[in-house]
Amino acid sequence: MARFVDNFWEVEFNSTVGFDIIMKRLHDGREACKEYEKFLKERAKAEELYAQTLIRLTKKLTFKEEIDGTLRRSIDEVIAQTETIGNSHNNMHQRLLEEAKKVEEFRETQREVRKREEELVKKMQSQKKDSYSRVINSKKNYESKCKEADQAEESAFRARQSPNAKEIEKLTNKKDKTRSYAEIADDQYKAAVDALEVTRKDWEKQMATFCVVRLL
Repeated sequence: MARFVDNFWEVEFNSTVGFDIIMKRLHDGREACKEYEKFLKERAKAEELYAQTLIRLTKKLTFKEEIDGTLRRSIDEVIAQTETIGNSHNNMHQRLLEEAKKVEEFRETQREVRKREEELVKKMQSQKKDSYSRVINSKKNYESKCKEADQAEESAFRARQSPNAKEIEKLTNKKDKTRSYAEIADDQYKAAVDALEVTRKDWEKQMATFCVVRLL
């Protein structure tokens, strides 16, 4: 069964496309909440105005004592029903405001949590990118040191046929130094690769958590 978290990984190592897609969805979700909150408030205002209008209508009617009997009872019933409907819409007005408040609180709470999770992912993205750059630079340095060591070794080998002992010693020392530098560069390259793998796993874990949370 496909999982939500499985949809946001990219082939390119430093790509942020998956993260950007989630951020767009979160932005759209926040905007939807704002629009819904606005709708509830406007609906509440409409309910309040309608309720006030109905209740005011019930206060306008005054009858002389001579109006009695069936007509008076019918009129009283209509007035009572109008007042009841007005009160009902006033109650709806209050419930809508309460619902709008809940949406607002939900949106604000989620905003704080989302902000925290977003910053953690961005921090890991930055660390991963830096680690990747160190690997690339370490690789270039390693290849360069290996090339220098190979060249120095070749020069030292050719110098064996030279009668100049000092030149042989000089080239031999250079060969040993460049080979030592190449070994150091190799260790640095391996360390950079290991560090990148640790950072990659940490980033992947944080990104997976961010995907699962799916905050608004």
